[in-house]
Amino acid sequence: MPAPRWLYPAGVVQVTLRVDGVDVRGAGSLSFQFDQMVVSAEPDSGLVFGAYLVLHGFGFREERDRYVCQLRVESGAASLAAEGLEGSTLVLNGTVLTPPTLLSTTLECRLPAWPHPEMATEVFLLFDGQEVAMRGARPSFAMISAWTTAEMLPSYSFMGGGSVLIIGGGFSTTNKKYTCGWTSGGSCGHSSGTGCLSASSSDTTLPPALRGPYAAESWGTLRCYLPAWLHANGEVLLSVYADTVPVERVSVVPALPLTSMVSSPGIHAPSSSTNGNWRGGTQLTIAGQAFGLVDLSQRARLGSTACPATGWVSATSLRCLLPLGENSATFGAAVHLSLPLHLLLLYYSQA
Repeated sequence: MPAPRWLYPAGVVQVTLRVDGVDVRGAGSLSFQFDQMVVSAEPDSGLVFGAYLVLHGFGFREERDRYVCQLRVESGAASLAAEGLEGSTLVLNGTVLTPPTLLSTTLECRLPAWPHPEMATEVFLLFDGQEVAMRGARPSFAMISAWTTAEMLPSYSFMGGGSVLIIGGGFSTTNKKYTCGWTSGGSCGHSSGTGCLSASSSDTTLPPALRGPYAAESWGTLRCYLPAWLHANGEVLLSVYADTVPVERVSVVPALPLTSMVSSPGIHAPSSSTNGNWRGGTQLTIAGQAFGLVDLSQRARLGSTACPATGWVSATSLRCLLPLGENSATFGAAVHLSLPLHLLLLYYSQA
């Protein structure tokens, strides 16, 4: 005869025989043990800073302080090998709460911070140090990384290279690579969809030494570098990605302040060559600042005539092959740079 569902705490009960609701005289009774059992757990994920877990099952006892809810990653799991933790068993013990109304079918568990990189764990329930049985597959619980804030300046040069320290938790120093993205402020928000201006710390506008993606510096920090912002001056919003998946930001402050990208290249006339043969073909050196950390394909022109070639040398130097002047007495032809417009008076010699 199948046992009925027992909606009370686990324990030993007496089984008696009844016919039409009347005990059968002399039939005696039998002892029967109802054991605790976990059926399911929810939710299936939480942040590494701490989380709550609800266990559903049968026969849970009222003495909640005798329980421990536990997250575990067993030795040999692929996720441990990926993080360089082979041979380890990761364990996190949580506290089972005592609510005003005790139910034999529900346990509420408070989980402390997970001090390891984000990964999937298995859920265990212990009573007096012994594992409570699970019905079916053991529930899993994913510990999820997140970032809370970033240390960055209120403005940066458009050419990029500025350092931004991301602060959060659950970052991997070995198994994941991180990228920072910037989108234009306003209606775009953190989206990089159609019509939204964006740039990434993995862009080729950064030199290889600064270009992402990056490994995290530690469990709680990772560092990105701003790429060049090749759009009109504007304010940008920061997003963080693990591989290609957005990393959630959690904070009591709704949003970080917008960061301004400032277009600040300039030509230093006293340091530049300021004359050349009007027939063209000689090389003009344009000295200045913020010309980019790599070649940003700047284009220089003299007056309305583009240089046949503009070469990037460094963040402070460009070279322009002079075009043909209009005549042997061309004076005061202004040099224009396409990122953005700056002026330098250039004089052709009459030779």
